[in-house]
Amino acid sequence: MDGTAGSPWAVTGLDPLAGPVLEHLVAVPSADVTEVAAAVGVSPAEAERALRHLADSALVLHIDGAAPRWAAGPPRSSLTALLARRRAELAYVEGIVERLHEVYEAVSGPRAAHLVEVLEREDEVPARYGQLLRGS
Repeated sequence: MDGTAGSPWAVTGLDPLAGPVLEHLVAVPSADVTEVAAAVGVSPAEAERALRHLADSALVLHIDGAAPRWAAGPPRSSLTALLARRRAELAYVEGIVERLHEVYEAVSGPRAAHLVEVLEREDEVPARYGQLLRGS
């Protein structure tokens, strides 16, 4: 279980450690912080932060009691709700992108059928080239 930016959990907006913690909790009925920390190989403080983040995202439940425990919510419904929120956030940002593009077009003036981009300074060439490579 990888909690890095290359993991599938990165796109959800969850804390990097939250994905592996959630995966562990889904596989057990419930666990305390120490059990979660041991299962994912982190300190109890790190596990606690990830658990709180998951609880704030409505993906896990904190079960109070003499020995407080944590349990995963139903993954399909809770993760679907999280992904729906992310889709709405992305749709909002896509709207901003469109408005920015309109402003860019208005300021840049007409372009030759948008097939040619004019770079006015020599130092813009490597910067734009790098941007195109990252974008592809």
